[in-house]
Amino acid sequence: MVDVFPFTDLSDEEFALVNSNFDTNFNSWMDLENCDLNLKTFQYTDHDSFDYENDIDIDYNCFNTVNIKCSYFTENHFKNKNKAKGDLSIIHFNCRSLSANFAHLQSYLNLDLDYIFDVITLSETWFNTSSNIDLYHIPGYDMCHIDRSDKRGGGVALYIHNSIKYSKVDKLCIAINDALECISVELKFENRRNIIVSCLYRQQGSSIDTLTDTIEQCFRYKRSDVYLCGDLNINLLNYQNQGSTRDFLDALFSLGLFPLIDRPTRITRHTASLIDNIFSNVLHSDLECGILINDVSDHLAVFSISKSNISRKKLNEYI
Repeated sequence: MVDVFPFTDLSDEEFALVNSNFDTNFNSWMDLENCDLNLKTFQYTDHDSFDYENDIDIDYNCFNTVNIKCSYFTENHFKNKNKAKGDLSIIHFNCRSLSANFAHLQSYLNLDLDYIFDVITLSETWFNTSSNIDLYHIPGYDMCHIDRSDKRGGGVALYIHNSIKYSKVDKLCIAINDALECISVELKFENRRNIIVSCLYRQQGSSIDTLTDTIEQCFRYKRSDVYLCGDLNINLLNYQNQGSTRDFLDALFSLGLFPLIDRPTRITRHTASLIDNIFSNVLHSDLECGILINDVSDHLAVFSISKSNISRKKLNEYI
Protein backbone atom coordinates (compact mmCIF):
# COMPACT_ATOMS: atom_id res chain seq x y z
CA MET A 1 0.00 0.00 0.00
CA VAL A 2 2.83 2.38 0.83
CA ASP A 3 4.07 2.21 -2.79
CA VAL A 4 1.16 4.35 -4.00
CA PHE A 5 2.48 7.39 -2.13
CA PRO A 6 5.12 9.66 -3.71
CA PHE A 7 8.66 9.89 -2.35
CA THR A 8 8.40 6.56 -0.47
CA ASP A 9 11.87 5.55 -1.67
CA LEU A 10 13.59 8.78 -0.55
CA SER A 11 15.62 9.10 2.61
CA ASP A 12 14.88 11.92 5.06
CA GLU A 13 17.74 13.97 3.57
CA GLU A 14 16.51 13.43 0.01
CA PHE A 15 12.94 14.31 0.94
CA ALA A 16 14.19 17.53 2.56
CA LEU A 17 16.14 18.34 -0.60
CA VAL A 18 13.14 17.94 -2.87
CA ASN A 19 10.86 19.97 -0.59
CA SER A 20 13.31 22.59 0.61
CA ASN A 21 12.81 26.25 -0.21
CA PHE A 22 15.49 26.89 -2.83
CA ASP A 23 15.95 28.39 -6.25
CA THR A 24 18.44 27.59 -9.01
CA ASN A 25 21.33 28.75 -6.81
CA PHE A 26 22.26 25.21 -5.80
CA ASN A 27 25.01 26.47 -3.51
CA SER A 28 22.23 27.38 -1.07
CA TRP A 29 21.16 23.75 -0.70
CA MET A 30 21.96 21.59 2.29
CA ASP A 31 25.55 20.42 2.66
CA LEU A 32 25.44 17.86 -0.15
CA GLU A 33 29.10 16.98 0.27
CA ASN A 34 28.22 15.33 3.57
CA CYS A 35 24.96 13.81 2.36
CA ASP A 36 24.86 10.48 0.53
CA LEU A 37 22.18 10.91 -2.14
CA ASN A 38 21.12 7.36 -2.92
CA LEU A 39 18.04 8.28 -4.92
CA LYS A 40 16.54 5.15 -6.46
CA THR A 41 13.63 6.53 -8.41
CA PHE A 42 13.81 4.71 -11.75
CA GLN A 43 13.98 0.92 -11.86
CA TYR A 44 14.47 -1.18 -14.99
CA THR A 45 12.24 -3.97 -13.79
CA ASP A 46 9.81 -4.82 -11.02
CA HIS A 47 10.76 -8.50 -11.16
CA ASP A 48 12.21 -10.16 -8.09
CA SER A 49 15.83 -10.82 -8.98
CA PHE A 50 15.40 -14.33 -7.50
CA ASP A 51 12.20 -15.12 -9.41
CA TYR A 52 13.40 -18.18 -11.28
CA GLU A 53 10.06 -18.64 -13.04
CA ASN A 54 11.03 -15.65 -15.20
CA ASP A 55 14.49 -16.97 -15.97
CA ILE A 56 13.65 -17.62 -19.62
CA ASP A 57 12.30 -14.10 -20.16
CA ILE A 58 14.79 -12.24 -22.39
CA ASP A 59 13.82 -8.81 -21.05
CA TYR A 60 13.99 -10.05 -17.48
CA ASN A 61 17.50 -11.42 -17.90
CA CYS A 62 18.65 -8.29 -19.76
CA PHE A 63 17.28 -5.84 -17.20
CA ASN A 64 18.81 -7.70 -14.29
CA THR A 65 22.27 -7.45 -15.83
CA VAL A 66 22.04 -3.65 -15.97
CA ASN A 67 24.24 -2.33 -13.17
CA ILE A 68 24.49 1.42 -13.68
CA LYS A 69 26.23 3.48 -11.00
CA CYS A 70 24.59 6.91 -10.91
CA SER A 71 25.10 9.50 -8.17
CA TYR A 72 24.85 13.21 -7.46
CA PHE A 73 28.18 15.05 -7.49
CA THR A 74 29.37 18.39 -6.19
CA GLU A 75 32.47 19.89 -7.79
CA ASN A 76 34.69 18.54 -5.02
CA HIS A 77 33.22 15.05 -5.26
CA PHE A 78 33.80 15.03 -9.00
CA LYS A 79 37.38 16.27 -8.73
CA ASN A 80 38.16 13.44 -6.33
CA LYS A 81 37.03 10.75 -8.76
CA ASN A 82 39.71 8.60 -10.39
CA LYS A 83 39.74 9.52 -14.07
CA ALA A 84 42.18 7.84 -16.47
CA LYS A 85 43.69 9.11 -19.72
CA GLY A 86 41.90 6.49 -21.83
CA ASP A 87 38.42 7.26 -20.46
CA LEU A 88 35.70 8.43 -22.81
CA SER A 89 33.83 11.27 -21.10
CA ILE A 90 30.58 12.91 -22.18
CA ILE A 91 28.59 15.64 -20.47
CA HIS A 92 25.22 17.18 -21.26
CA PHE A 93 23.81 20.56 -20.25
CA ASN A 94 20.44 22.06 -20.97
CA CYS A 95 21.94 25.55 -21.12
CA ARG A 96 18.73 27.51 -21.82
CA SER A 97 20.46 30.06 -24.08
CA LEU A 98 24.14 29.57 -24.73
CA SER A 99 24.60 33.27 -25.35
CA ALA A 100 23.33 34.04 -21.84
CA ASN A 101 25.22 31.25 -20.08
CA PHE A 102 28.36 30.71 -22.19
CA ALA A 103 30.78 32.40 -19.78
CA HIS A 104 29.26 30.58 -16.83
CA LEU A 105 29.46 27.26 -18.68
CA GLN A 106 33.14 27.73 -19.51
CA SER A 107 33.97 28.78 -15.97
CA TYR A 108 32.17 25.77 -14.55
CA LEU A 109 33.98 23.31 -16.83
CA ASN A 110 37.43 24.85 -16.63
CA LEU A 111 37.57 26.09 -13.05
CA ASP A 112 34.92 24.36 -10.96
CA LEU A 113 35.33 20.88 -12.46
CA ASP A 114 38.86 21.33 -13.83
CA TYR A 115 38.29 18.44 -16.23
CA ILE A 116 38.45 18.12 -20.02
CA PHE A 117 35.44 16.22 -21.35
CA ASP A 118 35.79 14.52 -24.71
CA VAL A 119 32.33 15.61 -25.84
CA ILE A 120 30.19 18.43 -24.47
CA THR A 121 26.55 18.22 -25.55
CA LEU A 122 24.11 21.11 -25.22
CA SER A 123 20.36 21.40 -25.63
CA GLU A 124 18.32 24.61 -25.82
CA THR A 125 21.14 26.67 -27.30
CA TRP A 126 18.54 29.15 -28.60
CA PHE A 127 20.65 29.96 -31.66
CA ASN A 128 19.00 31.41 -34.75
CA THR A 129 20.06 32.61 -38.19
CA SER A 130 21.39 35.88 -36.77
CA SER A 131 23.58 34.25 -34.08
CA ASN A 132 27.33 34.79 -34.42
CA ILE A 133 28.51 31.24 -33.76
CA ASP A 134 32.18 32.31 -33.70
CA LEU A 135 31.53 33.95 -30.33
CA TYR A 136 30.93 30.54 -28.75
CA HIS A 137 34.20 28.83 -29.61
CA ILE A 138 35.73 26.75 -26.80
CA PRO A 139 39.52 26.39 -27.19
CA GLY A 140 40.53 22.83 -28.00
CA TYR A 141 37.11 21.85 -29.36
CA ASP A 142 35.29 21.70 -32.68
CA MET A 143 31.61 22.62 -32.69
CA CYS A 144 28.62 21.21 -34.60
CA HIS A 145 25.11 22.54 -34.14
CA ILE A 146 21.54 22.51 -35.45
CA ASP A 147 19.34 25.51 -34.79
CA ARG A 148 15.63 26.13 -34.73
CA SER A 149 14.73 28.25 -37.72
CA ASP A 150 11.02 28.92 -37.30
CA LYS A 151 10.89 30.43 -33.80
CA ARG A 152 12.81 31.21 -30.62
CA GLY A 153 14.24 28.47 -28.42
CA GLY A 154 15.39 24.90 -28.96
CA GLY A 155 18.57 24.01 -30.79
CA VAL A 156 21.35 21.53 -30.02
CA ALA A 157 25.14 21.57 -30.21
CA LEU A 158 28.14 19.28 -29.76
CA TYR A 159 31.68 20.26 -28.81
CA ILE A 160 34.16 17.51 -29.74
CA HIS A 161 37.67 17.65 -28.31
CA ASN A 162 40.23 17.98 -31.08
CA SER A 163 42.24 15.02 -29.84
CA ILE A 164 39.48 12.78 -31.25
CA LYS A 165 38.83 12.08 -34.91
CA TYR A 166 35.19 12.43 -35.87
CA SER A 167 32.78 12.99 -38.71
CA LYS A 168 29.30 14.47 -38.74
CA VAL A 169 26.56 11.89 -39.39
CA ASP A 170 24.19 13.72 -41.71
CA LYS A 171 21.51 11.00 -41.60
CA LEU A 172 21.30 11.48 -37.84
CA CYS A 173 21.12 15.29 -37.96
CA ILE A 174 17.45 16.21 -37.96
CA ALA A 175 15.23 19.21 -37.33
CA ILE A 176 11.44 18.83 -37.26
CA ASN A 177 9.46 22.04 -36.81
CA ASP A 178 7.56 22.23 -33.53
CA ALA A 179 8.98 18.87 -32.47
CA LEU A 180 12.72 18.28 -32.10
CA GLU A 181 16.32 18.89 -33.13
CA CYS A 182 19.08 16.29 -33.20
CA ILE A 183 22.81 16.57 -34.01
CA SER A 184 25.11 13.53 -34.29
CA VAL A 185 28.78 12.72 -34.86
CA GLU A 186 30.76 9.50 -35.17
CA LEU A 187 33.90 9.32 -33.05
CA LYS A 188 36.62 7.32 -34.82
CA PHE A 189 39.29 5.23 -33.10
CA GLU A 190 42.02 2.92 -34.27
CA ASN A 191 41.87 0.53 -31.34
CA ARG A 192 38.10 -0.02 -31.00
CA ARG A 193 34.85 0.32 -32.91
CA ASN A 194 33.50 3.77 -33.54
CA ILE A 195 31.10 5.58 -31.23
CA ILE A 196 28.06 7.65 -32.18
CA VAL A 197 27.25 10.61 -29.92
CA SER A 198 23.97 12.44 -30.46
CA CYS A 199 22.29 15.33 -28.72
CA LEU A 200 18.53 15.62 -29.01
CA TYR A 201 16.06 18.18 -27.72
CA ARG A 202 12.31 17.53 -27.82
CA GLN A 203 10.07 20.57 -27.59
CA GLN A 204 7.83 20.43 -24.54
CA GLY A 205 4.28 19.45 -25.49
CA SER A 206 5.22 18.03 -28.89
CA SER A 207 4.31 14.50 -29.95
CA ILE A 208 6.17 11.77 -28.08
CA ASP A 209 5.26 9.40 -30.94
CA THR A 210 7.19 11.63 -33.36
CA LEU A 211 10.21 11.45 -31.09
CA THR A 212 9.94 7.68 -30.72
CA ASP A 213 9.55 7.14 -34.49
CA THR A 214 12.54 9.39 -35.20
CA ILE A 215 14.82 7.56 -32.77
CA GLU A 216 13.71 4.16 -34.08
CA GLN A 217 14.40 5.17 -37.68
CA CYS A 218 17.81 6.60 -36.80
CA PHE A 219 19.19 3.90 -34.55
CA ARG A 220 17.43 0.68 -35.56
CA TYR A 221 20.31 -0.73 -37.57
CA LYS A 222 23.26 0.94 -35.87
CA ARG A 223 26.02 -1.46 -34.80
CA SER A 224 28.16 1.21 -33.14
CA ASP A 225 28.28 2.08 -29.48
CA VAL A 226 25.74 4.87 -29.02
CA TYR A 227 25.38 7.71 -26.53
CA LEU A 228 22.12 9.62 -27.04
CA CYS A 229 22.11 12.69 -24.79
CA GLY A 230 19.56 15.39 -24.31
CA ASP A 231 16.53 16.93 -22.69
CA LEU A 232 13.62 14.94 -24.06
CA ASN A 233 11.01 16.54 -21.79
CA ILE A 234 9.79 13.07 -20.84
CA ASN A 235 9.76 12.40 -17.12
CA LEU A 236 11.00 8.83 -16.75
CA LEU A 237 9.65 8.74 -13.22
CA ASN A 238 6.21 8.41 -14.84
CA TYR A 239 7.18 5.14 -16.50
CA GLN A 240 4.76 3.04 -14.45
CA ASN A 241 1.66 5.23 -14.76
CA GLN A 242 1.93 7.06 -18.09
CA GLY A 243 1.42 5.01 -21.25
CA SER A 244 3.29 7.33 -23.62
CA THR A 245 6.38 7.33 -21.37
CA ARG A 246 6.23 3.55 -21.05
CA ASP A 247 5.89 3.11 -24.83
CA PHE A 248 8.82 5.45 -25.44
CA LEU A 249 11.09 3.60 -23.03
CA ASP A 250 10.03 0.20 -24.35
CA ALA A 251 10.96 1.35 -27.86
CA LEU A 252 14.42 2.42 -26.69
CA PHE A 253 14.86 -0.83 -24.79
CA SER A 254 14.13 -2.69 -28.01
CA LEU A 255 17.02 -0.79 -29.62
CA GLY A 256 19.30 -1.74 -26.75
CA LEU A 257 19.40 1.85 -25.46
CA PHE A 258 19.07 2.26 -21.71
CA PRO A 259 18.94 5.40 -19.55
CA LEU A 260 22.15 5.89 -17.61
CA ILE A 261 20.60 8.51 -15.30
CA ASP A 262 18.02 7.30 -12.78
CA ARG A 263 17.48 10.33 -10.51
CA PRO A 264 15.78 13.72 -10.88
CA THR A 265 17.65 16.26 -13.03
CA ARG A 266 15.28 19.21 -12.70
CA ILE A 267 14.15 20.05 -9.18
CA THR A 268 11.86 22.91 -8.21
CA ARG A 269 10.14 23.80 -4.96
CA HIS A 270 7.28 21.47 -5.81
CA THR A 271 8.52 18.91 -8.35
CA ALA A 272 11.42 16.61 -9.10
CA SER A 273 11.55 15.24 -12.64
CA LEU A 274 13.95 13.08 -14.61
CA ILE A 275 13.94 14.66 -18.08
CA ASP A 276 17.67 15.00 -18.92
CA ASN A 277 19.46 11.78 -19.71
CA ILE A 278 22.10 9.83 -21.59
CA PHE A 279 20.77 6.70 -23.31
CA SER A 280 23.36 4.14 -24.31
CA ASN A 281 23.96 0.54 -25.35
CA VAL A 282 27.24 0.63 -23.38
CA LEU A 283 26.41 -0.98 -20.04
CA HIS A 284 29.63 -2.47 -18.73
CA SER A 285 30.58 -2.24 -15.08
CA ASP A 286 33.35 0.30 -15.72
CA LEU A 287 30.82 2.93 -16.81
CA GLU A 288 30.24 5.69 -14.28
CA CYS A 289 27.39 8.16 -14.60
CA GLY A 290 26.27 11.07 -12.53
CA ILE A 291 24.38 14.30 -12.04
CA LEU A 292 26.37 17.44 -11.33
CA ILE A 293 25.02 19.97 -8.84
CA ASN A 294 25.47 23.31 -10.60
CA ASP A 295 23.65 26.53 -11.39
CA VAL A 296 24.47 26.95 -15.09
CA SER A 297 20.71 26.71 -15.71
CA ASP A 298 17.63 25.31 -13.97
CA HIS A 299 18.57 21.81 -15.18
CA LEU A 300 21.35 19.75 -13.64
CA ALA A 301 24.12 18.53 -15.92
CA VAL A 302 24.50 14.79 -16.52
CA PHE A 303 27.63 12.89 -17.50
CA SER A 304 29.08 9.47 -18.27
CA ILE A 305 32.69 8.32 -18.07
CA SER A 306 33.60 4.99 -19.64
CA LYS A 307 36.84 3.05 -19.10
CA SER A 308 37.25 2.63 -22.85
CA ASN A 309 41.02 2.87 -23.27
CA ILE A 310 40.45 4.99 -26.36
CA SER A 311 43.26 6.10 -28.64
CA ARG A 312 43.68 9.80 -29.32
CA LYS A 313 45.34 11.83 -32.02
CA LYS A 314 48.85 12.95 -31.26
CA LEU A 315 49.37 16.63 -30.57
CA ASN A 316 51.05 17.35 -33.91
CA GLU A 317 48.02 15.96 -35.75
CA TYR A 318 45.76 18.82 -34.75
CA ILE A 319 48.07 21.78 -34.13
